[in-house]
Amino acid sequence: MFDKATYIKALQDNGIYTSEEADNLTEKMKLKHSLIKHGPNVVHLEYYGGLLDDRDIVEIESTFKGAGLELSRFDKSGIAYANIDDYMLHIALFISSPAFKLILEHVGKNTAWEAVKATAIKVWRKVRNKNNSSSMSGQVKKTNVGLRIGFNNGQLTDFKLDGELSEETILMVIDKVFDYSLKQSQLPSSQTEMPDFVVFDEKLSELRPVNVMEELRKKAEFQSAKRRTDLANNSPTPKS
Repeated sequence: MFDKATYIKALQDNGIYTSEEADNLTEKMKLKHSLIKHGPNVVHLEYYGGLLDDRDIVEIESTFKGAGLELSRFDKSGIAYANIDDYMLHIALFISSPAFKLILEHVGKNTAWEAVKATAIKVWRKVRNKNNSSSMSGQVKKTNVGLRIGFNNGQLTDFKLDGELSEETILMVIDKVFDYSLKQSQLPSSQTEMPDFVVFDEKLSELRPVNVMEELRKKAEFQSAKRRTDLANNSPTPKS
């Protein structure tokens, strides 16, 4: 539940916002949180209002309703996130563990999962060539879209739907995500050790887990080495 008083206090303690600005931001955040729903048939959409509009939302709600699912949503516009954009989904369809179990019950009828699949491909088409500047650094990057699946032991895995791939390939990837998640959901909770982020390897035609912490370490080392090289190249040459 959204705590208005706590949020206002946090903004005011920050020292950046006036009292009026803090009140306005809090009301906007309260509205965002009011659209979050809970329940075993709920699929949650995290998105940016500038990338998906009200018409898109209405169409998604209609698709889900026809399959016995309910849409919950949260517009992340105006919220700064840590700069790990390469390994996070800017737009995600989040299927919790209870929702995934419900979807499994309807697999034979091809309704609930087909609704998720249709929505995922619709969102992918809409944002595949769009950029955003969601990180705290303000850097403009390609929009990452995908599926977020919850598992029995509380772990979450993000499956990226790469905008560079063809639509035919993306449809295949979504099916692979389902098969992958189904296999993991059938394991005992103690054995379900899932990666945080998964991409599709087109050469191998399979899903490939990404060690996010290792990739961030490599990136930091590369940037550090580049800075040292730049400093060395820009240092004045000693006079002989």
